[in-house]
Order: sequence, then C-alpha cells, then structure tokens
Amino acid sequence: MALDTNTSREPTGGVVYPVCDDMGESGLQVFVTRLLMGLFEDYFAALEREAFVGCNQFFYYKQGDPRSVVAPDLYVIDGVSIHPTELKSWKIWEHDGKAPTLALEIVSDEYPKDYGDRLLERYRDLGVHELVRYDPVHLSRRKRELFAHFVRDERGQLIRRPTIGDRIQLVSYDVWLVRGAHDELRLGLGPKGESLWPTAQERIAQVSDRAAVEAARAAAEAERADAEAARAAAEAARADSAQAELERLRAELAALRGR
Repeated sequence: MALDTNTSREPTGGVVYPVCDDMGESGLQVFVTRLLMGLFEDYFAALEREAFVGCNQFFYYKQGDPRSVVAPDLYVIDGVSIHPTELKSWKIWEHDGKAPTLALEIVSDEYPKDYGDRLLERYRDLGVHELVRYDPVHLSRRKRELFAHFVRDERGQLIRRPTIGDRIQLVSYDVWLVRGAHDELRLGLGPKGESLWPTAQERIAQVSDRAAVEAARAAAEAERADAEAARAAAEAARADSAQAELERLRAELAALRGR
C-alpha cells in the first residue's frame, strides 16, 4: 500500500495521524491479500491461537511524528483480539510497543512505492519480527526476485534469509508461504510445505465429498442389509417349505400305517 499522508486524518494530542491514503491497490494485491487473510484466520482458529490478521493499516512507531509510518499489505499481530471495524490505525505507544509479528509486502508496478532499504528501515523501527516481500511479477524486471525474507535478530536488525524456489518457511509460525498457480499465496504444512491448508471453498468441497462418500457407504450398507434380509426370507421360506413337505410325508406315512 502506498503512503500519502494527506487524507483521512485522526488527530491525537494535537498531532494528526492519517488513517488511510488515496492510493488504490492493484487487483493482484487484493487477490493475494484476501485469500491469504482467510487462510491465516482459519489456521489460527484451528490452533485456538489468538492473533489478529489485517491488511493495509497505517502503523505509527514514533509518537509525535506522523511521517514515521508504514502500511503492510498484510500483517499478523499475536495475542490480540479486536474487531476490524475498531481499528483505524495502530500506534505502538498505545499498545505497549506491540508490533506485528509478521508483515507482508506485495510488490506492484501499478502504484509507486519504495520497496528498498528505506522500507526495510521502517519495518525495523516499527519492531516487526518477520518481513516477507512477495514479487509475483519479478521476471518482468531485472534484479528482482520472487521472495525476499527478513527476520529480526537479537540486535533488532532485520536480517535477510536465503530463499529458493516457489516457497519460504516462516520462522514465526509453523507454516510455509507457497506461491500458487495463479500467483496467490497459500499456507503449506509439512517438512516442505507440500500439504496446502484448504481454502473455505476447498473445505466445503471436502465436506461435500465426504458426505457423498458417506451417503454411498450408507446406500451400500442398506443394499447389503436388504440382500441379507432377502436371503433370510428365502431361507425361511425354504425352511417352511421343507417343514410342510415333512409334515405331508408324515401324514402319508401315518395314513399307510392305518390301513
């Protein structure tokens, strides 16, 4: 999200802290962010882990200086439960210095933004623990790469980690970020991130598939039960017929003896 601190202002103690800007987002940024937010929210809910997942919020890290701001495309704050409508901007001095555990920047050529050292310095000063820069169109430009991954060290510096291929393993959470076939980002589980955490649509499809399998199994069991009942009825009929034949023969034998 690009920064233009001239619109949508929130005054605090005589200092104006803008809560948004007039810059838009690219379709790719919206697509990636919405999907990944839902995946993270579902993942944390399944773990019963308290975490707030948000996007495109202004984070201020120096009280009295509205220019000391950064706006990640997506972020995760651990140990926080808040309704999205209650959050206009985040000033770390109002939250005991708490900063996002994870921040994600999605590179877009449609809106100008400096994704270089200055942005890294802002995230360092904010106190972010882990930063990922995702550039799905990196092949269209020289000296660009799909992922850049930074993790805070004991000195408070964001140190770059090596990345290989279409995924990176997060340090803050036991998941991978995996590039999908349509440039989306998925959560991957397992030693190599090979098992993708399902989307809402995939979960619905899985439930539907399981229901269909259960229905087929129930139908097969009902069919087997009907077949067993039919066999039992046939055996009972044969037994009745045999008993009737035995009674007839006994009657004939008794009649012969009575002559």
